[in-house]
Amino acid sequence: MEHRRQEYEYVIDEWVLNERDRIALKRKYLDGIPYEAIAEELDISRKTVQNIVRRWRNTIERHL
Repeated sequence: MEHRRQEYEYVIDEWVLNERDRIALKRKYLDGIPYEAIAEELDISRKTVQNIVRRWRNTIERHL
């Protein structure tokens, strides 16, 4: 499990340049935080968090 976590973290750091998107993706993929909690933490809408995850999903999976 830890190995997989490190892979996700590396790919997110390597490919996602926008800091807000990196934080949202790490909170979702690494910490398993729900969309609502991430949205509140980053002061953005739930829909924006969902869009961030959806936008980057293929890139992350492609580089794992």
